[in-house]
Amino acid sequence: MSNTPNIKFILIGKIDTKQVVAEFVSMKNDQMKNDSRLIFQKICSSPAKSNYHNRNKIQMSSGYAYFLTYPENKFYLVIAESSYPERIVYEMIEDIDKENIFLLTTEKGELNASGKQSLKAIVDKYQEINKVNRISEINADIDDIKLDMKQNIKKATDNLIKVQDLDDKAYKIKLNADSFKINAKELERKTCLENWKWTFIIGGIIVVLCLIFIIPNL
Repeated sequence: MSNTPNIKFILIGKIDTKQVVAEFVSMKNDQMKNDSRLIFQKICSSPAKSNYHNRNKIQMSSGYAYFLTYPENKFYLVIAESSYPERIVYEMIEDIDKENIFLLTTEKGELNASGKQSLKAIVDKYQEINKVNRISEINADIDDIKLDMKQNIKKATDNLIKVQDLDDKAYKIKLNADSFKINAKELERKTCLENWKWTFIIGGIIVVLCLIFIIPNL
């Protein structure tokens, strides 16, 4: 870790009570602490304090101050080295919020020993930007793999659906073909009966005509 920390100061506060829940100091600087508390107080008094997740950035003599509010009246502020990537700062804030450090407080509403330890562990993780970038690359690779797997599963599912559709269509065609065969046989039988019926009728007419014209001449 370098002599000058990348993450210099963190303030966590509760907006509705205007209470500072925790302050983490990597670099002793009273001006930085006073400026952070002033920003927090202004946010608490601002009508736009409920604009959750709106990212704010202010340049300071010691670097940049990044701050935003979360639901449940949570406020996070981080002062980082000017060269430290902004996206990493907000990534760290996300991690702090996910760890529910806000809940690790004493009866006075201040961070307890477990909360302080958890916060320090997260800060230590994000101090070395090279390590953070490597972790981000690994996470990005994992996300890419997950995305590929989801796409492959979707393709496989789509193919199964298509195969099922083809099976259904083939089954319907088979039913139609069987029905056509049955109807064709029924039609053939009716046609055959009809032919025999007319054969008998015509034969009967011929016999009658013969009886009429031939028998009287005998």
